[in-house]
Amino acid sequence: MNYETREAFLELHLNLILAGHYDYGRFLNEIRLEIETHGYSRTHQHELGIILKNLKKVDDSTLSEKLQGIIDSLGELQHS
Repeated sequence: MNYETREAFLELHLNLILAGHYDYGRFLNEIRLEIETHGYSRTHQHELGIILKNLKKVDDSTLSEKLQGIIDSLGELQHS
């Protein structure tokens, strides 16, 4: 994970907490740590997709756009 993606994760984590989405923020931070440790996998892709879907359900377009940007920046899966 490059520096910009890591910073985007940390910023989104803070934004989620400030917006009252504590569970999403905690879950996002756990995913970030796993990606940093083990690389980006299909499981992480799926988990990020769940958070994105839920942010869209609560109609938080700013946060969902930021998360979509992070997902796009992660690029190709490193392993399944």
